[in-house]
Amino acid sequence: MSEAEELGVCLYLKWLNNIGTAARLPMLTGCANTILKRNYQPATESLNTTPPMVGPAWAPRFWGRYPEFHIRKQRSLDYKWRKAHNPEVLLNWFQRYLSICEEKGIISSDIYNLNETGFRIGMGSISG
Repeated sequence: MSEAEELGVCLYLKWLNNIGTAARLPMLTGCANTILKRNYQPATESLNTTPPMVGPAWAPRFWGRYPEFHIRKQRSLDYKWRKAHNPEVLLNWFQRYLSICEEKGIISSDIYNLNETGFRIGMGSISG
């Protein structure tokens, strides 16, 4: 691939990152092959009209030339987290949550947002 064609791949990767999508290897090579196909102009005397494609070693060399792009290992979701993506499980959880709030007289102003990192009243940060 030419430098300009690889710049097109870089722009594609940046666009994917901006929309919050991680590129997978097939997406990377597919983008490169599409660029090669669109830019391919076979010689008139050539009988071969098949556009070139990137080889299996192209992606590692690409990452070597463009260190701002790198492979990030994905971890599989824990079973409990995968199960939580089920709409029926979520609906059931929120129905139980609302019934407990009603039963205990909890109003929305008494509810705080926190996660696994914890919550300490009065320990906020001041940005300056």
